[in-house]
Amino acid sequence: MYKIGYFIESFYPNIGGAEKRALKILSSIKSFDVNVYTINFGYPEKEKLENININRIINADVRSYFKNDGRNLLISYKFARNVGKILKNEDFDIYIFDQFPYIHFNFNVKHLKYKKKLVQFHEILKGYYGNGIKEKMLEILEYNMFSNADYNIAVSEYNANLLNKSYGIKMNKILVVPNGVDYVKKIEKKGKNIIYVGRNTKAKNLTAIFELAKILKDMQFVLVTDTNDHLDNVTVKKSLDAKALEEEYSNSCIYITTSVREGFSIASLEAMSHGLPVIYLKSPFNKSLESIVKDNYNGFGCNSINEMAEKIRYIYKNDSEWERMSENAYKFASNFLWENIAKDYENKLLSMVKE
Repeated sequence: MYKIGYFIESFYPNIGGAEKRALKILSSIKSFDVNVYTINFGYPEKEKLENININRIINADVRSYFKNDGRNLLISYKFARNVGKILKNEDFDIYIFDQFPYIHFNFNVKHLKYKKKLVQFHEILKGYYGNGIKEKMLEILEYNMFSNADYNIAVSEYNANLLNKSYGIKMNKILVVPNGVDYVKKIEKKGKNIIYVGRNTKAKNLTAIFELAKILKDMQFVLVTDTNDHLDNVTVKKSLDAKALEEEYSNSCIYITTSVREGFSIASLEAMSHGLPVIYLKSPFNKSLESIVKDNYNGFGCNSINEMAEKIRYIYKNDSEWERMSENAYKFASNFLWENIAKDYENKLLSMVKE
């Protein structure tokens, strides 16, 4: 059986977009022995999860790791050094590196000269952090990462084209494997709530959601996230299991996101899988949402909070339009089942091994 070495800083049971994607795809791969190397945030050092061998190779406190709304680079560097030890002692048919800041790839690429190496990327961050010296160094690291990989795996056609445009990586060295959903289950009737599901980080821009709630005082918002902010018309639910989250979707009619950065929003796609139209706030670094949300088809992209409020009112008060967009959202999400996406991913890996 072929062997995969998958190197990712944060993995299950930590669940963000990158972690969920890795778990859903890797757990469905049957033609490879899958070995994940990650940071230990207080879990067993070794764990078998379905077909995945999880190896947690350094210890770290999760609060320190996500300090100041970003990754702790010292922890990332320590992880990279330990990945180097693994690479010197273990041999794999394919090496996959995931999750920003990718120090574990750039630091160790020298060990992989004749190895099949892939970079799984979710966003292009060129320009996001500004134009200072530190930011330019990050761009150089990003370029080196993409150019040193044999293949780069993009989560959307938009990101694939952006990688080609930003860094000149040839399209035949970029593979597109989108994100997905477990299942589709359209809600039986239109709910009353406006819902958001996701982390509370600077990039998620939750302040804008509270601004929106102040404008739409006659509507109820449910935020499934970790925040202590509150308004009379905003209910915060910090942690929900799958069954409870499905119930919240069934009580809702619209999904919203004001994130300034997105690779391929799994949360938006999951909301669509329940028949919720998506309304989002446009940003230069979330243009990949255009691959998911088609204006006046399954939602709207908006240029301002006021425009978001207008579109929400329009769908909220117009039942026939909501039903049309709800059906379109459900149908769109039906094309993105994890089981099909994982099979495509696996076939791509098999083709690489046989090259």
